[in-house]
Amino acid sequence: MKLSIKTKMRINSIVITILIIALVVISEIIVSKNISEYHKIEDLRKINTTLLSIERDHLEWVRKLNYSLMFKEKFTGQLNYRKCHFGKWYYSNKHNNEKFKSKDIRKIFKQFEEPHKKIHEAGKTIQSLMEQDKFDEAKAYYKNNFNKILIKFRTLLKKYRDKIKGVVRKEIIKLNKQFSFMKNFIVILGAIILTLTIFSSLYT
Repeated sequence: MKLSIKTKMRINSIVITILIIALVVISEIIVSKNISEYHKIEDLRKINTTLLSIERDHLEWVRKLNYSLMFKEKFTGQLNYRKCHFGKWYYSNKHNNEKFKSKDIRKIFKQFEEPHKKIHEAGKTIQSLMEQDKFDEAKAYYKNNFNKILIKFRTLLKKYRDKIKGVVRKEIIKLNKQFSFMKNFIVILGAIILTLTIFSSLYT
């Protein structure tokens, strides 16, 4: 059955309309997904920034402890492991950690608790010894116990940051691929719509 020019034009118009709707809908889906991925990347970067700030805070905490030992003064750092900068971040983000697909990130996060708790417990012990004027014992405890715990904690922080950076890099690559797909999709679909439009105009 041979179609009339008018029927062909109608079919072309319907096809063009469907393709335009498809272009708009699929573009909206891809854009929404890209926005979601972008926010995810920004959240990961914020975690990394927070961890750097936390490490600086703990180094300052250690500096104060060293100062107290050196000059035999009362230590004024936070001794409650839940109330320091890291403690507040850690215990308010336990549920968020389970959202990570990476088993390594979830594992390292869980490993933070023990050495961090021990750091503050060591601070309490050193403070207690200084209050009893046992400064030599306090210094020996710091040298033999505290340093090992601190090194373990800082090593975990670095590992965690490195893993986060790795996830960020993967997410950026994924986002770039999605943008590339979207660009190619729009170009191809746009070319099809243009071709059909030109073809349709030839019969008007």
